[in-house]
Amino acid sequence: YLSNNRYPISPDMCDSPRHYGRKKTEKNIKTMIMGQFGYSPTPQLSYGAMLGQTINGLGWYINGRSNYQEFKHARQSCDELGTIGNELPFYSGNTHTTHLTIHAGFMMNILEQYTVKEFNTFGFYIGGGYGRRELLAETTTGEWIKYAPTSHNGFSGNLGLYGSLWGVTLNLGVNTINFKYVDLEVGIGYMF
Repeated sequence: YLSNNRYPISPDMCDSPRHYGRKKTEKNIKTMIMGQFGYSPTPQLSYGAMLGQTINGLGWYINGRSNYQEFKHARQSCDELGTIGNELPFYSGNTHTTHLTIHAGFMMNILEQYTVKEFNTFGFYIGGGYGRRELLAETTTGEWIKYAPTSHNGFSGNLGLYGSLWGVTLNLGVNTINFKYVDLEVGIGYMF
């Protein structure tokens, strides 16, 4: 059948029988390293980093942020009025806030094949992990009390967009802890 040219074979199909009728595709691997900054109107500032990698547009990422304050032990919690049960302790006026989020998830480069060469990519990321945010108030006896209305601990979700121009990469995202505490994140890094 091959001798009468009814079934022509192109050179890129001849490397092995397994690849008959299928062209080789090159892997397009991109790695992103980024510093991130978080802000909440509470107010709360946090800092961290993000690492991600895609292969042919699909991939993974991990990131984490903290305000790098020591987590203090609080044996009791108070309500929005500062009361513990029916008692209102005397507060010294000192407060202490801690914040930590750690995420892992999925990232995807989109519009990559439709943009000019210098615009490396535009994409999004989404993931989940653990988050902890606590606001503590100190009593005159030196005991730390957790302010329950703005202290959250548990599931943390992460969602954002990123874009890269000549390798320089910017991102804008949002985080939530138990869907009760929300902060924004921005980042700058490099994709190669």
